Amino acid sequence: MPYGDRRQVAVPCPGDADVLHGFNTDVSEATSTALGHTAVDASNLASTIFGINSPKPATAKKFFGTNSKGYEQSFIAAGSIATARADGWEIKPIKIMTLGNTTFARICFVEAKISSGSVGSYLFAWRMPLWQYNAITEAERTALGIQTFNPANDQPLQMIFGVTSKNSKPKRARKRSVVNGRTRVISTFVDYTKEDNKPVGWA
Repeated sequence: MPYGDRRQVAVPCPGDADVLHGFNTDVSEATSTALGHTAVDASNLASTIFGINSPKPATAKKFFGTNSKGYEQSFIAAGSIATARADGWEIKPIKIMTLGNTTFARICFVEAKISSGSVGSYLFAWRMPLWQYNAITEAERTALGIQTFNPANDQPLQMIFGVTSKNSKPKRARKRSVVNGRTRVISTFVDYTKEDNKPVGWA
């Protein structure tokens, strides 16, 4: 494959080794090997998630200074960091979203299948607007498998934000109600183990 063609590769996701962090890259095959990239194919597609915003793996950067390429930079597998650093790669640490409940939102998460063809799962996290959070009762959140981030107990490294792949997102549950004479529909994510046992009024 000529240098510059984009390929789908992956490295283990920080905090959850069962999940592969998938991304497109145009670095050379030699760089992919040095950084521990795994080609995404039929054998590991079910364990790969694309579009993760947090946590992001460590990155590696190296200056080659040749006519064909200058710098190359990409994500690096944790198991390849020591060897790459010894070979002159500059390593930047993993990036984790700053988490915390705010005046206008709550950090929530549910357990989701890595993909429709996977037996593995991960913690899908998102910011739920406070008005919506308050509109769903505690009993309903429990029945839907929605958990609220607690910095004393929950590890941000294990919570995955920003998933763009529809194949990896959890399903949604909806509730229609009438408030002050107006119909209101609330839609939110549901834990995959709760999909067939939603609370009354939810579909």
